[in-house]
Amino acid sequence: PNIFCQHVSMAPGVVLAREEVLERFHSATNDLEFDPEQITDDGCKVLAEGIRSNQTLICLKLAGCDLIGVEGFKALAEALKINKALNRLDLHCCAGIGDEVCKAFAESFKLNQALTRIDLSGCTALGDEGCKALSQSLKLNKALRSMLLSSCLGIGDEGVVAMAEGLKVNQALESIAFDSCVKVGDAGCKALAETLKVNQTLRSINLSDCDRIGNEGLNALAKALKNNQRLRVINLSSCQGIGDEGFKALVAALKINHALTILDFSECNGIGDEGC
Repeated sequence: PNIFCQHVSMAPGVVLAREEVLERFHSATNDLEFDPEQITDDGCKVLAEGIRSNQTLICLKLAGCDLIGVEGFKALAEALKINKALNRLDLHCCAGIGDEVCKAFAESFKLNQALTRIDLSGCTALGDEGCKALSQSLKLNKALRSMLLSSCLGIGDEGVVAMAEGLKVNQALESIAFDSCVKVGDAGCKALAETLKVNQTLRSINLSDCDRIGNEGLNALAKALKNNQRLRVINLSSCQGIGDEGFKALVAALKINHALTILDFSECNGIGDEGC
């Protein structure tokens, strides 16, 4: 079920003291959200200490909290190795999350079997090395269902290829998003296609706004979809590298594939009358 996190209403620009962070943490029931300018490294460490033993909080949202740095996020990652209740973590658009922090979270995901959704979208400092670490964690993790890496501008084909290898082993993740990861191209798309030949749990892949994906990547996807009968959604909207050849190959695959319900090619301006 969808979990809607509560919004903590505080005046903008007011950093919470340690005691205030702790008070809000203990007063929260299931969901807790902090405004971007409310919490720093110090506050995140306090939060992490509470999360270690807390068994009621299920949703934590720290979106855009740029005052949290490496040490604060590492403390949170350590807490997740112990926590057995939190199932949704929203860290999108956090400037402090790069490869070093991502590696720390990846280590926690190897042990944590409660978290089902992680949002790292818009963490522009996150790159291929972080993605490789996440891939390794997916080989052991059996709980995560959704991973959002949208607009992680440092992630390219190398990171997606690594992630695809992890997904060949993982049998839990249902949705992955690389939309607006502008460095991702045909090599990454081909790797995901290979994964689809063996993975039986993925239901949704988002590669929209990845302009480096072209006909080569689409041809590989088309071949994979002739065998895969699990995937339900592929979003390739606004991929300007896709042309008539790739589009026709994918449409032809749908004559065999009867599982896919949504195939989004909207705003793919490289597809012309021949493809349609």
